[in-house]
Amino acid sequence: PIFIAGSTHEGEEAVIIDVFKRLLADHPRLRLVLAPRYIERAAKLKALAEAAGLSVRARTDKDPAAEPPRVVVLDTIGELSLAYGLGSLVFVGGSFTSRGGQNILEPAAQGRPVLFGPNMDNFHDSVQVLVGRGGIQVKDADHLHRVAHELLSRPEKLAELGELARTAVTQ
Repeated sequence: PIFIAGSTHEGEEAVIIDVFKRLLADHPRLRLVLAPRYIERAAKLKALAEAAGLSVRARTDKDPAAEPPRVVVLDTIGELSLAYGLGSLVFVGGSFTSRGGQNILEPAAQGRPVLFGPNMDNFHDSVQVLVGRGGIQVKDADHLHRVAHELLSRPEKLAELGELARTAVTQ
């Protein structure tokens, strides 16, 4: 299973990494893909994951890893949509900050359940499309952890919500 955190902003990655580490207790095979909104921050995110005790690689790292890393930092432009399609569960950033959110329809169109934080002021219409149809708004890190744990524990629910999200975007 792959948890993707896309279009994240300063401060959100520390929250995501903490939630991810908590999820590992019950989902030991889980992997995390961090895709910062600004790829210039990729090195900082690698350091953040390493400081949390996680094995990490950037998408563009040349040397082969001895074993698959626990965390991959997407440090390229134009690949996030494809990455969303590889995920099991997606969190879209900009929503735990004052940024006002990011595009939640992109991962939904890939048939993935989409989690996002409370601050979605810039994407109000998209929230209306997805809430109750494969999109779940979470209020804080603890709520994100609870919802992610529940969904990862129920693969059939993940698939159902993903299809609801895809249908909502298609319609």
